[in-house]
Amino acid sequence: NGLIASAVLRGGPGKARRAWGAAALAVVVPSALGVARARTLPVSPGPTVGVVGTSVPTELRISPSLAGAEALKQVLSAVGGISAGATDLLVLPEGTVPFPALSQDAAGTLEELRTVARAKGAPVVFGGLGEDQAGGEGVATTNSAFLLSPSGGPHGPVQRYDKVRLVPGMEAGSYRKGGGQVVFVAGEWSYGPLICYESLFGGAARKARSSGAQVLLNLSSDIWFGHQGTLVGSLFLTQHPAHLVLRAIETRTPIVRAANGGFSFLMDPLGRMMSEAKSGAGEVVVGQVPVFVGTTLFARTGDWVGPTCALLCALALLMTGLGVRGRRGPLTDWPPSG
Repeated sequence: NGLIASAVLRGGPGKARRAWGAAALAVVVPSALGVARARTLPVSPGPTVGVVGTSVPTELRISPSLAGAEALKQVLSAVGGISAGATDLLVLPEGTVPFPALSQDAAGTLEELRTVARAKGAPVVFGGLGEDQAGGEGVATTNSAFLLSPSGGPHGPVQRYDKVRLVPGMEAGSYRKGGGQVVFVAGEWSYGPLICYESLFGGAARKARSSGAQVLLNLSSDIWFGHQGTLVGSLFLTQHPAHLVLRAIETRTPIVRAANGGFSFLMDPLGRMMSEAKSGAGEVVVGQVPVFVGTTLFARTGDWVGPTCALLCALALLMTGLGVRGRRGPLTDWPPSG
């Protein structure tokens, strides 16, 4: 933007041409490097994942039992056509179990999900509430993701991740912040869960990748944004998962997204959509995602490019100010009057 502004504001044609040329290079060089990298990125076959999208209306949320029953009904309908042994993992949306997942109230739902896991021969990842004793403060509730293995009873061993980045004004104050990144392990594959808007933060995906995750799982509930047929709903429902393109490219990690009321899909490590369920009402998508066996500079070092560019911009502004002061006197005298 600065180069284009310079090209427009330059007086002489020679200076304008140089600015336009630099602006063109700033676009062409990164694009060419990206295309070259996309064509040469070494990937290998990864896990076969089934992702289920649901559409549980917000009005049912006032009754967790009704919302949970509707979500389970849609899940069972969606996975009915999946053959036994066809998937390595099944992923369900955030809040599929809208009450403490390891409580007695959820025992029936968990047994149903365990039955699905046994019938399909694949662990099930789902969103629910976690509860822990918080010392003298009573019980602390978390927004969590759980991995349920086919073996064991309804309250058998499960893997659990508690959401770290809570939505300000909605979750902060109501839920306890999670203690850190957790990687789910199922068979020979490892998965890094991100709950809902944690997909906006590159650092969260980086931590999952550096912790050993080969695939990123995004469990979300977008039903709050409205319906796809409305202007506002369509905008937010499209924008929210669009951040995952950046997460895939930054870490070269495939993405599996399961949403309630939004888009559920599989994405490759290049940020390209592989398959997608758009309606959300009990739809399922099954596919094998490719994995990148190496790592990226971003995954190793973090986002140093952004802060470095901000520092360079600040230095450029400082140098410009000093240059103007040297030629024209104090900055308060610029621009000259008369």
